[in-house]
Amino acid sequence: FAVSADGNISVTAALDQAAYVFMVIAYDTPGSVAEQRTSRPVNVEINVVLANENTPVLSLSPRARFTEETVVGTSFLPLVASDADSGTNGQLVYALEGTSLFSISPLTGVITVAARLDVDDDESESSIMASVFVTDLGSPPRSVSKP
Repeated sequence: FAVSADGNISVTAALDQAAYVFMVIAYDTPGSVAEQRTSRPVNVEINVVLANENTPVLSLSPRARFTEETVVGTSFLPLVASDADSGTNGQLVYALEGTSLFSISPLTGVITVAARLDVDDDESESSIMASVFVTDLGSPPRSVSKP
């Protein structure tokens, strides 16, 4: 950091930590040679708000096969997502849209069967499409989705 003659503090290098504390000593300018110069120390604390620079990465598109006998509450397919940011900016929340047959844990990304699965008698298979969203808790939040 640098302090200008008028007291403005500026950044002179890349910031690599969340908080800085340092002392600035301010001196007055005497009006005449006979006056004594005085000073006053001031502690300065600067808190750095980390930028939310990275978008979460979801490493796979979830796909799974089930039978009609699959029990409600069966968990499967924990999603694997990551965010290169640290702190709150790197904390992730999961969401699932497009179906009520499955639910997702917002904290772990584990998908669970939420309702009885039923295939019509004239169909041998049925497909269910849904979208998975992963959002970080940064400000502003960043998100990624996959069908």
